[in-house]
Amino acid sequence: EKVVVMSTLSATRDLGVELGGNSLPPEQSRKVGQLKDLLERTLMLDAGKRITVNHALAHPFIQEKI
Repeated sequence: EKVVVMSTLSATRDLGVELGGNSLPPEQSRKVGQLKDLLERTLMLDAGKRITVNHALAHPFIQEKI
């Protein structure tokens, strides 16, 4: 197994802006915020910090009705 050590990475784009969260009505903006949180936790590079499948399925973005 090959292990690659990565230096600290800085964000190059704001996921909230990419998802259009700034130009939406409050309720839709809240759901976009939840989606952003879920995606950030899912795409975490450090597997130890990454959200588990069970926690992802229990996330408010998945559980709450639109």
